[in-house]
Amino acid sequence: MTRTLLAIALLIASASVQAGIIHVPADQPTIQTGIDAAADGDTVLIASGVYSGEGNEGVTIINRQLAVHGEPGTVIGGNMAVFESQLSLRELQISGGEIGILVEGNVLSLHTVAIVGASTGLFCNDVWLSADSCLISNNGVGAEALDAGLLELDWCTFEGNGTALKPWGSITCHITRCDFSNNGAAVSCVVTDVQCANVICTGSDFTDNGVVFSGNAGATNCSFEGNGIVCMTKWPFGVHLASSLVTGNDLVATHGMIDDRRVTVDHEHPIRDYIGLGFTTCEIVANARVANVDPGQGTICPEDYVIFLNFNGCLLAHNTKGIRIGGCSSLSVKNCTLEFNLDSVIVVDGYNINFDPWTPSVFRSNFRHNSGPAIQSTYGDLRVVECTFVDNTAAVRGQEAQKLSISNTVITNNVQAIDCSGLYELAISNSTIAHNHSDGILLADGATNLNLSHSIVAANSGAGIHLVEFTGTVTAQCNNSFDNALGNWDPSLGDLTGVDGNFSADPLFCDPENGDLHIHNTSPCAPDNNLCEAIIGALGVGCYAPTAALSLDTVYALMAWAIELTTIDVTIAGPVDGYAVADIDIPSLLVNSSLSPLAHSLDPEHHSLTFSIRLPTFVSGYGVQWGTSMKTFEVSGQFTDNQPFSLIGSFIFRGHRAGDLNLDGAVNVADVTLLTAILFDNHPVDDGLWPDVNGDNRTNVSDLTLLVGHLFNDEALPTGSY
Repeated sequence: MTRTLLAIALLIASASVQAGIIHVPADQPTIQTGIDAAADGDTVLIASGVYSGEGNEGVTIINRQLAVHGEPGTVIGGNMAVFESQLSLRELQISGGEIGILVEGNVLSLHTVAIVGASTGLFCNDVWLSADSCLISNNGVGAEALDAGLLELDWCTFEGNGTALKPWGSITCHITRCDFSNNGAAVSCVVTDVQCANVICTGSDFTDNGVVFSGNAGATNCSFEGNGIVCMTKWPFGVHLASSLVTGNDLVATHGMIDDRRVTVDHEHPIRDYIGLGFTTCEIVANARVANVDPGQGTICPEDYVIFLNFNGCLLAHNTKGIRIGGCSSLSVKNCTLEFNLDSVIVVDGYNINFDPWTPSVFRSNFRHNSGPAIQSTYGDLRVVECTFVDNTAAVRGQEAQKLSISNTVITNNVQAIDCSGLYELAISNSTIAHNHSDGILLADGATNLNLSHSIVAANSGAGIHLVEFTGTVTAQCNNSFDNALGNWDPSLGDLTGVDGNFSADPLFCDPENGDLHIHNTSPCAPDNNLCEAIIGALGVGCYAPTAALSLDTVYALMAWAIELTTIDVTIAGPVDGYAVADIDIPSLLVNSSLSPLAHSLDPEHHSLTFSIRLPTFVSGYGVQWGTSMKTFEVSGQFTDNQPFSLIGSFIFRGHRAGDLNLDGAVNVADVTLLTAILFDNHPVDDGLWPDVNGDNRTNVSDLTLLVGHLFNDEALPTGSY
């Protein structure tokens, strides 16, 4: 027992030596004397009160391992200096001074510490600092940290400082669940020719600051409200926000200082992810302006002098002004929704980066209900891919731009669709431009080169293509221009229907009244139903119904040679409106409202019904046709319960080749012989389908004269795509 008590006594004595408590002012009159009297591992405990004067201001701690704690309400003077120490500060307010706390080469822990009213509240050099539940308030600079080290801030409040936090050098700064409000700048690295620290911010709030981030920072699950500027770059560093709410700010993103630095561009590993400004899955709502990035001030820039502005998976809504980029900058917008903004949403304004992979680009994004132009490009290049533009004042506007490329994009129900003036090059491919309250494509005032391919331009209130004072060139192939109120093609182009795979037919949208511009599987824009054997338009097949398939491999417009009865087959593949094909009342069937089936066969196993109709009568219903074009036809009828139905199909119509009367693929003397027999020897002509050579819908001596003139004097025959 005696030995046990002695051992306990020795342990207690040892513990008291290792971790003593020095009370100020009970044990020592001032904070400095208390620290000087303490041994490593001791705690200097300061009683509640306000401490000033010699020994309580300008406290110095050198090469010590101490805890300096205050009781609630403890206020001490500033200009504390800590060198090469391991120090814990708790329950203290450090007030005033040139520097509230100067820390160099230390490990410092702050808990419930307030640093108030200093020129610089906390200055750290080569420090590992952790701070939680601290208040940094009304300082010129709240905290400044440089060189190597680590800064960890948790549940801290920075308010009313000129600059709340200024980290630079190779230090890493983690900010978690902190609150920055009413600071001139929240997190700033604006020291020229000095590396910005790596700032990582999570779950923090930034409210009513002048500038939130300038330098090198990343923020996740944060909120930014009522600030002047949220993100400002410092070359060559950037700022990235993810999963954050950004609302009510004057300006969300802009460029900062641009010095003479250059960044080596590695085309295999693009630098856009970490230089510039990036936003991922953010809500950017009700700001005065989203972005203004123009470091080059309109100049042409070398490729290693770039600021990138990237938005991925974001909502941009109800902002007064949108995104503007200018010289020395590039833009990427991907998978975003941009809606109900009050002015131009994206403006590319200036000589931007015009080389892949960094041409300004908008991918897979939706523009809806915006009051200004959704996209406006001036003096630069822009690429728009897989986007939708619905109910905007204007969808895409180009002015004096270099190159505008639009592909796989839907533009519908906008006041203006595509409106370009002075544009150098416009390329539109695999897009759908339909049901807009204006021209589909308006080109004015300049030598624009338009290349339009594999696109639908349909049901617009103006013209399909409208050219005004246009001096450029138009190339069009494999397009469907249909039912535009003021004409499908500008008169200066002529009617390009039937030329280079262009056609004019109802695209058979799935549900245009409700904005679904996918096409029906029977649409002439589906790859099996057009001469180009390709999807025409942006969306492809999106709805399926019974298919009326017509076999027309060797059908010609004028069947004068047809002596025997010729038929073709129509196949309906069910089910039809929920009915089996076996439920169709076959005698009720009509093709184009007039032709009845001649014979039929039912295949219940494959859910199909095939019936034949008289080919000459079917073809004659389309009148004289020259060349090759897409046509539609209707199959109507009713089911056995008297429920009506109607189906629309399409087919390739190979029109008449002038002069080839016997349809052997050539125009020669045999055709002269046949036409002579028709005119003078009563050679039979079937069903009034005239062997018309000159296209005047009659057969007479003028046809024979033209045919002979063509064969022997090279006179031209009517032509069409064949």
